[in-house]
Amino acid sequence: MRTAKETFYFVEDVMKMLGLSRSKAYSIIKQFNSEMEEQGYFTVPGRVNRRYFDSRMNFEPEPKPGRKRARTA
Repeated sequence: MRTAKETFYFVEDVMKMLGLSRSKAYSIIKQFNSEMEEQGYFTVPGRVNRRYFDSRMNFEPEPKPGRKRARTA
């Protein structure tokens, strides 16, 4: 099961990534959550879905740490 930290960005994350003030970060989160609600998704105030945020901001997702696949010849 995924944790909230794995599923959502919090205001501090948005502030750090975009170099914005807390109030501006909350404003962006609120807008993105409104867009998601219009599409029928459940949202959490003060948090934004990571995949939606990354998509809207044109961010590339970070590779997940884990096992490396063995190369086959």
